[in-house]
Amino acid sequence: MNFDIKKSIHDYPIVAFDTETSGAYPLESEVIELGAVKWYQGKIIGRFQTLLKPSKELMPANIRIHGITNEMVSDAPLMKNEILNFCEFIDNSVLLAHHAPFDLGFMAVAIEKNNLKMPNNLNLCSSLISRVLLNTTNHKLQTLIKELQLVGGEAHRAYDDAYACLQVLFKCLEKLNDDLSLAQILEVQKKDLNWK
Repeated sequence: MNFDIKKSIHDYPIVAFDTETSGAYPLESEVIELGAVKWYQGKIIGRFQTLLKPSKELMPANIRIHGITNEMVSDAPLMKNEILNFCEFIDNSVLLAHHAPFDLGFMAVAIEKNNLKMPNNLNLCSSLISRVLLNTTNHKLQTLIKELQLVGGEAHRAYDDAYACLQVLFKCLEKLNDDLSLAQILEVQKKDLNWK
């Protein structure tokens, strides 16, 4: 499917996703939790959530960030057993993440390691869009959850953060014409990057 950027964002499924990882860099760290929520025509039509077993023990510094322990992932599936399911879940959707380059970097490495084809997506970053449209103390997801009074769930857990990310997008759309075209939303996102 090709995306027609003249169409409304609501003409396509939106999948907000988040990763929790064993470190900061995708070439040396791994995804240990993957969560996503799929929204289409005004309602949630799908959910994806799984812990993932890393190849190495988690370090205390990372455990402090997300609270995911070695015991929690000891019996979790391996990424190679879940990545195809995730790719199918997000295929042909507008894919949304908060600080999208971070999460997309980890997913690109996982997809390549497992010899899969990248899903067909149009990618958006709720952090970049919020920087243009929302006046908040900062644009960290937990700050946005608090200041916009969103449903936050458990901080730094993949599904809850993915759902919060989706809510941030909707708050941003409220600041504009809610039925924006994909082209208009991409232009808003570019403003923060100073793209030409």
